[in-house]
Amino acid sequence: MHYNQCVCSLGSCPLGHLQCENGQCFHPDKSCDFIDVCADGTDEKDCGTSCSFENGRCGWKSSLADNFDWALGVGSVQGIRPPFDHTLKNEHGHFVYLEATPVGFKGDKAHMKSSVWKESSATCKLTFWYYISHKASGTIRLLVKVKM
Repeated sequence: MHYNQCVCSLGSCPLGHLQCENGQCFHPDKSCDFIDVCADGTDEKDCGTSCSFENGRCGWKSSLADNFDWALGVGSVQGIRPPFDHTLKNEHGHFVYLEATPVGFKGDKAHMKSSVWKESSATCKLTFWYYISHKASGTIRLLVKVKM
């Protein structure tokens, strides 16, 4: 059974379906799958897996396992930080970053960790943007811990 762009009166979704804020109906299997079935974001709401950093850190924080502090900032024309972010595509968009300093040593690590994410769909993807200044060098590694 497939309901596409179906506007239902409040509380009249078919059995086993949930209602979008705009009155449409969706199956719970379509929730948190990164596809806006409702066309108003209802089915993708409260999935705990998206952060643009425009409203803070969304649970991301510096780890106590290193000596570095991640900062929340905006674009910079000095070349150390990106001139703009990927969300707003201007110098006012926010992102987290590390300042490149001459006191770092080879092998130093800067960890950042998130809060626990809710399970989404079987085809879940993690997408992130990064910028490495020509004034700094390093490697990016992504570590994922799965709780069973």
